[in-house]
Amino acid sequence: MALAVQHTGQRQGNLCPALYRLGSAQYGSGGAKVFHDIVQGRSDVPGTPGYACGPGYDLATGLGSLDAKALVNALAAPR
Repeated sequence: MALAVQHTGQRQGNLCPALYRLGSAQYGSGGAKVFHDIVQGRSDVPGTPGYACGPGYDLATGLGSLDAKALVNALAAPR
């Protein structure tokens, strides 16, 4: 977030709505690729079943891992 603040010159506030908006755009309509989607694997641990990974948002990995440069650029882009 320090990079986003430095790049935009503005405080970013609550990032959650922006992350979900960017995820929805990326996975739903081909928006900016801000997340690295994890599509294989599971979150099981010995003795406890977990969740499967799949395309887009899933309970095992959420939206995926961030591409920091793409996130900073997406936050700076006009909405």
